[in-house]
Amino acid sequence: MAAFNFMSHGSQDLYPTFLQKQHGFNPGNVRNVTVFMNIGAILGGTLVGAFSQRIGRRVAIAVCCVLGALLVPFWAGAQSAVLLAVSAFSLQFFVQGAWGVIPAHLNELSPPTYAARSLASLTSWATSSRRTRPSGRPPSPPRASRFHCRKARTTDGRWRSS
Repeated sequence: MAAFNFMSHGSQDLYPTFLQKQHGFNPGNVRNVTVFMNIGAILGGTLVGAFSQRIGRRVAIAVCCVLGALLVPFWAGAQSAVLLAVSAFSLQFFVQGAWGVIPAHLNELSPPTYAARSLASLTSWATSSRRTRPSGRPPSPPRASRFHCRKARTTDGRWRSS
């Protein structure tokens, strides 16, 4: 997972600054290239994630990593704005294509009792009962007249009728 984060953030986060400082792009061109490369990321995550159903999760991840690595010289060293934009689009297609496979792959690796649970639902479950103010106390219950409800939240997080 650390390699995935490195691949993803290493190719996205500073690319707009790289275009501006190293290639002399104006802010409008930087915006256009960034939007174009993010469209590639969205398409890659969606299409490769779906395509991995046919060719296999690990094969899809490996192909995306290899093809993405082959694009790095063009992504960083191209001399024209069009080639930089096309290579950024393609690189993000493969980087996020590899990421698009991860949820299904992790789900398949998990034991059957946990396979149906998503990380988002587990996270929201774990944090929902721990929401507190900076003082450490639970938030005050809303005024019933303000929200037109007849229930209030108690200090232990349960709802009671008022």
